[in-house]
Amino acid sequence: MMAADKVYFEMDLDDASNTLGALFFMNMKNDTTIKDLYSPIEFEKLNKFFSDSLQMSMNFFQKMKPALLEALIYPKMLACKNMSGVESELMKIAKENKKEILGFETAAFQASVFDSIPYRTQAKDLMNTIDSISKYKVYFNLMLKVYKEQDIAGMEDLFKNPAFGIEENQEILVNKRNVNWISQLKTILPQQPVFIAVGAGHLIGEKGLINLLRKQGYTLRPIDNK
Repeated sequence: MMAADKVYFEMDLDDASNTLGALFFMNMKNDTTIKDLYSPIEFEKLNKFFSDSLQMSMNFFQKMKPALLEALIYPKMLACKNMSGVESELMKIAKENKKEILGFETAAFQASVFDSIPYRTQAKDLMNTIDSISKYKVYFNLMLKVYKEQDIAGMEDLFKNPAFGIEENQEILVNKRNVNWISQLKTILPQQPVFIAVGAGHLIGEKGLINLLRKQGYTLRPIDNK
C-alpha cells in the first residue's frame, strides 16, 4: 500500500454519503417485512435464534434484507472473540499514510444487487444457514484457513460447494461486478499505482479479477502473507 497513490475498496468507505446511505438501502422495497417472508413457525424460529444466539430482537430488523441479516450471523461462526475487519485495518493504514480512498461502487448500486435477488430466495438462504449453523461454522473456519494460506484453488472449491457456495447468484453477486470493475481499472491503472482491496470471492475462477486482469495483459504475482 505504501507505494500506491490511491486505495480502492468495493465502495468508498471514507465517504459519509456511502456509509450513511448504506443504512438507508438496507431495507427491502415495497413495505415488505421479514414476517411477510416466513410462516409464523419459521418467523418464531428466526426470532428465537436472533434473541438467543445474537442477543438481538427481530423488532429492529423487520425491514432489513434477509441477505444482510445473514451477514450478521457470520461473526458468530468464527472462533476469535476480538475481531477487527480487514477493511477497517486497511482503512486505518491508508488514513495514517494520507492515501486517497475511493471505491468502485456506491451504496445505491450495492443495494440494487441485493434487490435483484428475490427476497424469498434470500429468506430461504437465511433459514438454511440457521438450520445448518454447526456445519457452517466448520465451513467458515476452513475458509479462513485457505484465505490465510492464500490457497486460491481451495477457495474456489469452497465457493463452488453447492451446500455453502453462491453459485446460484454468482453472476449477480460477483461476475457482473467484476466486469464492471475491470472496465474502470482500464482507465485507473495506467494513470497511477493503486492498492485494490476487495472480497476474496472476486479473485477466483475464470471470471475472477485475477484472470480478467491477465486477459487485459497485466502480469500478476502473489505477495506472501507473512
